[in-house]
Amino acid sequence: RVDMLCLDKTGTLTDGNMSVKEIISLSAHSQETLRKYLSTLLLATEDNNQTARAILDDVGREGGFDVIDQLPFSSDKKYSAVAIKDHGTIAIGAVEFINPSDSDKVRVLIKKHAKSGYRVLIIAQKANHTVKQLGADFVTIGLVVLQDHIRDDALANIGWFKNNGVAVKIISGDNVDTVAVIARQVGVVGANKSISLEDVPLNDVALYAHEYNVF
Repeated sequence: RVDMLCLDKTGTLTDGNMSVKEIISLSAHSQETLRKYLSTLLLATEDNNQTARAILDDVGREGGFDVIDQLPFSSDKKYSAVAIKDHGTIAIGAVEFINPSDSDKVRVLIKKHAKSGYRVLIIAQKANHTVKQLGADFVTIGLVVLQDHIRDDALANIGWFKNNGVAVKIISGDNVDTVAVIARQVGVVGANKSISLEDVPLNDVALYAHEYNVF
């Protein structure tokens, strides 16, 4: 009765457990300072999603800076931010949503890691203490490279559907390159046919539904 199945990535192909592969400094800030920024931000915002927990497990829960204001993560804006005394505002999230002034260069670095199957978040900083409106005056000071853990049974599950004539498509909110790599690793047929629907009008989505397999 079923000839096509649409799946999410997290919890289906991956088990939701993430770990920090590396934290990369793209500024004069030391890696230790970046780790303190991340710890301070996540403790202040009380973000408790899988990404936040993975980062806190890596950077520790000591904090280290005085917080003036904070903005917790939400799924619609995909970033969180904190205003720190004498350090301006620090934000962490997807480059498309924070959109720092150096974003073109940063996107090249993110794409490089995403094509290896990693999820990448940017750490950005601006001089003032306004967390509610980020604007374009942020500069990227670092990257957080995260690794998803593929479910032990994912390859077998996808193989079962393939052997029974069921096509599989993947729909995810993560970076399209990252999702395509993971889909390929678990055996999704045509995983290289991937597209980001970020700026595609809703009425046009149907035009791509049969042409692509990872959304």
